[in-house]
Amino acid sequence: MLRSEINLDDIDRPSLICDNSGKVIKVNSSIKDIVSEKLLIDANISDIFIDIKLNDYSSFIMKDSRIVDFKSDYLVVLVVKISDEQNFVVSYPNNATELTESIYKKANFDPLTNLPNRSQMINRFNVLLESAIRSSNLLGVFFIDLDNFKFINDTFGHKVGDKYLCATGNILNESIRLTDSICRWGGDEFLMICTNFTSNQYIEDMCKRIVNNINDKINEKNGFECTLDVSVGVSIFPDHSKDIDELIDMADKAMYKAKQINGSTYVILQ
Repeated sequence: MLRSEINLDDIDRPSLICDNSGKVIKVNSSIKDIVSEKLLIDANISDIFIDIKLNDYSSFIMKDSRIVDFKSDYLVVLVVKISDEQNFVVSYPNNATELTESIYKKANFDPLTNLPNRSQMINRFNVLLESAIRSSNLLGVFFIDLDNFKFINDTFGHKVGDKYLCATGNILNESIRLTDSICRWGGDEFLMICTNFTSNQYIEDMCKRIVNNINDKINEKNGFECTLDVSVGVSIFPDHSKDIDELIDMADKAMYKAKQINGSTYVILQ
């Protein structure tokens, strides 16, 4: 495997190559967002990212000299080690630095609920939509809004409001499968994407589960100040649109229809 065959710009996150002594050989353009390239080239990586331990490696999965899988840490470090046969072996450390993990978390996750944020969800949506197109699968977009959140915030204060948002995020996360995704879209709104289902019955069952789980778990009986109600709107790919923005907008409008009915219900676009 030749070093030139490793294209760092194929990796969409800050990445670098160093030799097994820790000397930085090459960086990609994304890394300039966190560290100046001038500080890195020919420097020892442990002097820049002090938490990286170069003796703690896990192997990449390689295919045709291309990286096809790697750990989803923010910083990718490719360590080039020359074997007796003069072939290059690529590996990476198990732990990224506290600095890069903090930057990654701040950029991609909601600080209150720890759910993915809007930016991260759009990235995931793109990947899931491409997969649905390739496999001719359905994809459901759920727009979820808390019906009486303003009353809770105004009556009990923002600290209590935050408690409701966190509880809602946890319940929604527990309601979905590992193949689905949920994010805090903003304020008291959440966006969820479901994949790998074959009929609209699954969508209806999921809507009922969301409404029932939140009603069952967020109420005075369970230590909350009052019961929380939610409205859910759903659009489906490819039935309603093949465009991400349009699918989200349609789900949002369906949610407002649910809210106009009586709250704590759902509307699935027909």
